[in-house]
Amino acid sequence: PLSTSKQIGFTPDLVPGRFLGRASSSSWTGQVVLAAVAGMLGLTQQRRAIGVGFKDVWGGGQATAANLALSDRWIADLDLPVFGREVHELGQRLRNEQGPRDQAHLRKMVLWSRLCGLVGVATAWLTPNPLTVLALSLWTHSAWTMIGHHVSHGGYNRTDDSGRYSSRGFAQGSLWRRAVDWFDWMLPEAWKIEHNQLHHYRLGEDADPDLLERNAAVWEGSERYTMPFLSMLLWKWAYYAPNTYKELKVSEMRRKKQPLPHGFDPLAPLTVSDLLSGKGNGVFSFSEFLFRVIGPYFVARFVLLPLPFA
Repeated sequence: PLSTSKQIGFTPDLVPGRFLGRASSSSWTGQVVLAAVAGMLGLTQQRRAIGVGFKDVWGGGQATAANLALSDRWIADLDLPVFGREVHELGQRLRNEQGPRDQAHLRKMVLWSRLCGLVGVATAWLTPNPLTVLALSLWTHSAWTMIGHHVSHGGYNRTDDSGRYSSRGFAQGSLWRRAVDWFDWMLPEAWKIEHNQLHHYRLGEDADPDLLERNAAVWEGSERYTMPFLSMLLWKWAYYAPNTYKELKVSEMRRKKQPLPHGFDPLAPLTVSDLLSGKGNGVFSFSEFLFRVIGPYFVARFVLLPLPFA
């Protein structure tokens, strides 16, 4: 049987420094290991579903390979223990490579992101122009995808001696820290629960809150054509902000051993329209969501920021 990670197109040679220029190795280490572990769990579940166990795998998996589609037969041949060992070794190697260069990369990304914001604000007094739109968009987007995402995954926990960019406190604890570190529609504490824990550890499963097939299953008729377009425009505040906050509140209730409201489905997506219709009753109210999650961001970005140019 095939016994290395090369079988699935993953090779230790694709370390961050070679793959994306000088992308931070620390921001990739946890993600590589986490994705691999999630993948292994998924493969194990698939094998159980088709009756392939470790004993079958070590024997070559020939007994059940015939029951699989041709495109899926690699599952029966993959040696999970060896794959797991290779991924662990890769994680250790990337961990050992972390250092000052990674922290310098982070500071550069923070600088570029804030320069985009400065350019966007400085040119906002002009007649609406593509430069302002692009700069403000890059400011917001990079603060999430290049800084908030990597820091929240713990990518810089080992390299940031100040603790400013630690996953344990970045953008959390107060409105001030949220506004300074990473200001967006979503509450950072809620995003960490939804993305880091549920999405990554349950990728593609029913418990994955970002499972598109399930979330879009309610679209019927013309909605299958109109909703994807509307979602591109509205998804972050209309879906992502309330749904991530729902996951935070459900997590808190379970930790306190409080029962969920009767009829409440924790796996179903919760949107702003659902909140307004009362589907979040017993978990959190629309007013709580408004004042704690989206309200501060809306006031800062859509009232205070453009106010001097009105």
